[in-house]
Amino acid sequence: MNIGKDTVVTITYIVKDMDGKLLEESDEPVSYLHGGYDNIFPLVEQALEGKAVGDTVELKLQPADAFGEFEEDLVRLEPRESFPADIEIGMQFVGSPVDGSE
Repeated sequence: MNIGKDTVVTITYIVKDMDGKLLEESDEPVSYLHGGYDNIFPLVEQALEGKAVGDTVELKLQPADAFGEFEEDLVRLEPRESFPADIEIGMQFVGSPVDGSE
């Protein structure tokens, strides 16, 4: 069966920077519903259209095609004491903007 609208697609992925340095690799396969439902980046979905089980796809995405450009003003440093003592890589935390906005 080839990938088309309304098919459930399961992929594994590897993300590298422009120098070929590994940034991220899927630990487990990731599934999404194919067909323009905004479940994956549009260019990834476009590249997978018509592919079959076992096919390999290599893409080069620009920031605008993925998460967007890095925005320095969105980075906020917090003191270590603000976090639990048993902090581990991969944990997620929710915060509020300094100015109280959402």
